[in-house]
Amino acid sequence: MKLLKYILLFFGLGVVIWLIVDTGFDNILAQFRWLGMNSIWFLLPYCAVYACDCYGWRFSFARHIHLPSFVKMFRIRLAGEAINYTTPAAYIGGEPFKALMLSKTNVLLSHSLASVLIAKFLMTVAEVLFIIIGIQLAFLSFANRDLLIALIIGLLLFGGVLWLFFLLQRRGLAKFLSKGIQKIRVAQQWLQSYEKAIAEFDIVLAQYYEEKKQLGIACCCFFLSWCCGSMEIYIFLTLMDQ
Repeated sequence: MKLLKYILLFFGLGVVIWLIVDTGFDNILAQFRWLGMNSIWFLLPYCAVYACDCYGWRFSFARHIHLPSFVKMFRIRLAGEAINYTTPAAYIGGEPFKALMLSKTNVLLSHSLASVLIAKFLMTVAEVLFIIIGIQLAFLSFANRDLLIALIIGLLLFGGVLWLFFLLQRRGLAKFLSKGIQKIRVAQQWLQSYEKAIAEFDIVLAQYYEEKKQLGIACCCFFLSWCCGSMEIYIFLTLMDQ
């Protein structure tokens, strides 16, 4: 395990060095000189985003689950997001890693896996709410109403998909998926060995969505995260206007 950590560490350093060389050290230095001390303002929104996301993840567990410290979960989330950003895994490759690492802190794997799914789902719900508010503001100042109407239609369709996925989580997502996989003969024996874990995973999902307070706080955290993320664009445009 230690060897794997060192390999990944050197791989990560290699990627960073390659990016610096490819971009050009002089170009990077010139940008820092142009921004000066203002460059630190770019880091603040991302720090706020990751903090809000980590709090949202913590509230994606049932209240009775004993979780590790915020700092430890922040580090796990940061490592998982690094995998999401640096590997061609459609931004979901780091989620199983988060669940696996969290399960090593005495949190059951079924709860860890359910939490990353719940957090990803609630983050998407918060994003939709954020976009809805943005569209409402755009109606007040944007002249192209046809484009806005098309955006609303697309948002409604996407919202319908989210609602169906929510219902599927309440009624047994893992069981539904396992029925489809069972049609593959090779996977039948494998699924039978994990039948108990699949049932437990569905129970964890169903129980969480009964906890309205946890659900509401998690959504608020993720919504605040999207708001903080938009501040990066505002800061960039403000500095460009100098």
